[in-house]
Amino acid sequence: MEKRFVFVVFSLAIGVVQSVNAEVPAIFVLGDSTSDVGTNNYLPQSTIKANFPHHGVDFPFAIPTGRFSNGFNTADYLAKLFGFKKSPPPFFSQNVKFSIKIRKFRGINFSSAGSGLLGSTGQTTPMQKNVVTMGEQLLQFSTVHNDLLAFKGPLETEKFLSKSLFFISIGSNDIMNNYYSSNPDAKGILHTQIRTRI
Repeated sequence: MEKRFVFVVFSLAIGVVQSVNAEVPAIFVLGDSTSDVGTNNYLPQSTIKANFPHHGVDFPFAIPTGRFSNGFNTADYLAKLFGFKKSPPPFFSQNVKFSIKIRKFRGINFSSAGSGLLGSTGQTTPMQKNVVTMGEQLLQFSTVHNDLLAFKGPLETEKFLSKSLFFISIGSNDIMNNYYSSNPDAKGILHTQIRTRI
């Protein structure tokens, strides 16, 4: 079992290294704090933020950026591997339509710290917008997709997206929030969601 796992990881690593040589026009990132580059800073009521020191102490200019790390995170390092300076910016941070229109669009990071596969993960109350859920992240991508269709047309959009990289890192918050839950329904829903979304 252990040898099989090492082989799978090694095979994936070879695949990534080989594909680095291919041109990647854009990167789309969905997930939680492992790949969030500041999404939650745009949610005024969110209590899940990393926009204060010690976060970012090893980031250029030693400023906190909303990343839940001391510097670059996994999304940044992956983007660097493909020739980008860092992860694409958060969905809320720029005029997406404008960047697509002037053909300088290199992707979007939709990740939101605290989110999970379950819509309830990371939310404190129905009235408080604590995180951008995975469902909402997919809706945001749908908006970007429609903008691409409007400016590039169907064929160019299909070509553009087929060469782009999609990186998804999510699920740990679902497990942490429900592992010790006394509610058996919560664990059952989580297992169902994981099976249906993977």
